[in-house]
Amino acid sequence: MESGSAQTSGQLVYEPIDQKHAESALELVLSRYERERAHVPALPPGAEFRDWLRHAIEGLFGGRCGIAALADGRLVGFLSAYEADELFGRCAGVYVPVYGHGVADGYGSRLYQELYARAADLWIARVDGEPLGYIRIEPDGESFVSRHPSVMNITGAYVVEGRRGSGVGVSLLAELQQWLIQNGYKLCGVDFESINTLGSRFWTRRFTPYTYSMVRRIDERILEHL
Repeated sequence: MESGSAQTSGQLVYEPIDQKHAESALELVLSRYERERAHVPALPPGAEFRDWLRHAIEGLFGGRCGIAALADGRLVGFLSAYEADELFGRCAGVYVPVYGHGVADGYGSRLYQELYARAADLWIARVDGEPLGYIRIEPDGESFVSRHPSVMNITGAYVVEGRRGSGVGVSLLAELQQWLIQNGYKLCGVDFESINTLGSRFWTRRFTPYTYSMVRRIDERILEHL
């Protein structure tokens, strides 16, 4: 997973993660740690981890797998991950360590959503380098409920025909669930079409429907006979 060129959204600029962001990212991680330490005073001082974290973050950023958010040239958020050949069984994936993300004070979960949408908007399952399936999430889905900051939404998922029923989809969903938990999202939604019987069976086993919609398409070729 590697991000492309810099993108601008509002007053923020997004660009691929790089070693030049490492020191600022270290400060974001330590700041977040100290906020947690205020709630759990038994934790050791963050300064005692500074050297270890600097080395770990530099190693993480060396893979250039992630995205940075800048405001007026200052790093205000980042999300970075390790690529793993065997994350769950033989499925390849990405892993975001606890020091692999952070946002500055004044930036909340919405920035995390923006970072994620740009840096890791899909997971791909591979065996021996062959893509077998993917799952993608985004901050917005079909309903207004999906726009709540505690919700992320599955907006795409697919497993190649010969691998369906082999656990690829379940593994992708499990990896997604771990990411959601680690990043504080309480809910995950999915939009699917009931006419897709295979997909419908998969989703209804694992999700509870809360809205239904109906779309009727009129064949536009009828206009040729008017």
